[in-house]
Amino acid sequence: MDPTVDTPNELKAFSKKFHARPGWYFLTGSKENVDFILKKLGQYVEEKNDHYNIVIVGNDRTGLWKKAFGLAKSEELIKVVDSVLNDQGEK
Repeated sequence: MDPTVDTPNELKAFSKKFHARPGWYFLTGSKENVDFILKKLGQYVEEKNDHYNIVIVGNDRTGLWKKAFGLAKSEELIKVVDSVLNDQGEK
């Protein structure tokens, strides 16, 4: 959300603190690039403290992407992730 705070070192420490596993990516970049991506994902806000607690899960192979409320019950998040991972794409 804020590349001035979300530096590579900070994101690395965050991923260690929360035991991020392979397949999780913590990305940053210039403010312009981060804002561009947030706008494309429909997650841009003027004030960073107004950001949404949204998890975006995608399947590059099939092109299926879903958004889920980040504070949902873990069972609900697992359902969303499973549905995206197990997507077979168009037949």
